[in-house]
Amino acid sequence: MQRRNVLAGLAWLGLVPPPAATAQPAQRTPVRLAPCGGPHGGLGPFGRDLPADLRPALQQAITLYRAELAATSTHNPQPPSVENSVAALEDAGLAYSRLVSLHHVHASTMNGAAMQQIERDTAPLLAAVNDEVTQDVALYRCIQPMAAQRSGAG
Repeated sequence: MQRRNVLAGLAWLGLVPPPAATAQPAQRTPVRLAPCGGPHGGLGPFGRDLPADLRPALQQAITLYRAELAATSTHNPQPPSVENSVAALEDAGLAYSRLVSLHHVHASTMNGAAMQQIERDTAPLLAAVNDEVTQDVALYRCIQPMAAQRSGAG
């Protein structure tokens, strides 16, 4: 953004030609829900993602997480097993986990007014998602028989 301001100021002074009228502003790359490539996965380059992009990306990740949880707990015709319940639960929400980690990194390193507002806006949403998972009765019904078997195994 500062480069455009400098160029506009230089053009106003007549030191450089004005930008073309048809020039489009640079498009930002939104926060990606897909995992970062590379040997360790992870969050990817931090310069690529802007804090303002976190809120819509978190909302997308939450929608995806809820769908993954519903598929694990309510739409599985098979009897509950470690593979189709516990492992599926562990695999659910990977995009959400990445976005929450990215959110925490930005919140702890960018303590400006914009990030503080994003934190205020997203804190209730993140708490609600955690409550939904913890209090999901259908998910409990999938996992509870396995827990009972384990406790009865001695």
